[in-house]
Amino acid sequence: FTRRSATLSNHASQISFPGGYYDSSLDGIGDDGDRLVNTALRETQEELCYNTDQLPTSSLIKVLGRTQPVPSMQGKKVTPIIG
Repeated sequence: FTRRSATLSNHASQISFPGGYYDSSLDGIGDDGDRLVNTALRETQEELCYNTDQLPTSSLIKVLGRTQPVPSMQGKKVTPIIG
């Protein structure tokens, strides 16, 4: 998890987990689970700002599994990926 900056106008100082929408261009490649895992890995890389050319995400994170989808406070479906 990360802690958001205290200077942000939205969600300042909140604890957060990397996340985002899965890339719809991946439709038809693998199953939903593959797309969700790839999204989680991509979002982790983006939000923690590290260079995947030097150290691929897959070498840093071992995906252990995922939970059932849960609703967010905004009503969106969230599927936590554990790694």
